[in-house]
Amino acid sequence: MAYLLEEKNEFGKTGLRIPPIIFGTSALGNLYIDLSKEKKLSIIKRCIDNVAPPVVFDSAGKYGAGLALEILGECLSTLNVCADNIIISNKLGWYRTPLTAEEPTFEYGVWKNINHDAVQKISYDDIIECFEQGNELLKGYIPSLVSVHDPDEYMNYNLPKKIKKGNTSEQL
Repeated sequence: MAYLLEEKNEFGKTGLRIPPIIFGTSALGNLYIDLSKEKKLSIIKRCIDNVAPPVVFDSAGKYGAGLALEILGECLSTLNVCADNIIISNKLGWYRTPLTAEEPTFEYGVWKNINHDAVQKISYDDIIECFEQGNELLKGYIPSLVSVHDPDEYMNYNLPKKIKKGNTSEQL
């Protein structure tokens, strides 16, 4: 099969060779617009069809409260994509929860027609929970790369008020 993009680069000291483009998946989680499942499948198919393996996808539990991970797993499964032909990077730190309001409570107004909410969880045990939940949502596809998503938001929200006011450590 001839691909539009066959180039690969070393990815640090990981031993992975990846293409110079990584496909983000926030649109699969209904960021700003609710694309049809057919359109989402078409997007993933074009990525797979046009880049020599491994194709790299970047996702997160925050994207549509896990919807992006769920749709990515469904699309890869529907297309019968071999796990050896993809690399998934999952940004951890957001955990899917039931939706108890009309809209999700995080990033109000940007996620369209999603049926869950998400909460930020950043302790060691929380990150493990996020990893396991992400794996379930991906329906058998396991991320090769993980990182912590939005630690700055977590730290800013959870720092004591006296630190937020600009006091130096000596003043504390």
